[in-house]
Amino acid sequence: MFPETGYSLSGEFLNYWRANGALPIFGYPIAAEQQVNGQASQWFERARFELHPQNAAHYTVLLGRLGVEALERRNLNWQASPKASPDAPHYFNETGHAIAPQFWPYWQSHGLEFDKQRSISTTESLALLGYPISEPQMELTASGAMVLTQWFERARLEYHPANAAPYTVLLGRLGTEQLAASGQ
Repeated sequence: MFPETGYSLSGEFLNYWRANGALPIFGYPIAAEQQVNGQASQWFERARFELHPQNAAHYTVLLGRLGVEALERRNLNWQASPKASPDAPHYFNETGHAIAPQFWPYWQSHGLEFDKQRSISTTESLALLGYPISEPQMELTASGAMVLTQWFERARLEYHPANAAPYTVLLGRLGTEQLAASGQ
């Protein structure tokens, strides 16, 4: 039970939360575990966990595609948005976008733990954040700050250069925003 939000975390979701970054990555739980279309899920400040017991290890808990869902909720077609040059550093052919230099160190150093190695693999980063689905752009945050942002399948990264390291790049609170927008 987290007194900060009044919600608890248990079982597979608790194990996943602890093993993959806990509070700094996912935030606090902001809703109880629930069944949606026969599938267990739970909302967090920055994510939504989905239980898929039929999947192989490492994939029994998956993260919702909150970045994609948030842009679609705004009626923004991320697949038709302007793309990066294929020659750009950190370009991903899968989406046609490149990760901005301000976000690349964060993306490259954060991921789900699959292999118990010290370094984070591309597969591990993709599992946590996903592919970039936008180019970097200035956006107004919920707190009223204008910051450089970039959208990913499962996250929105925000650049706050006035913050002390290592907090210059922060994960947006997409779980909180999407849960509120869904009216749940």
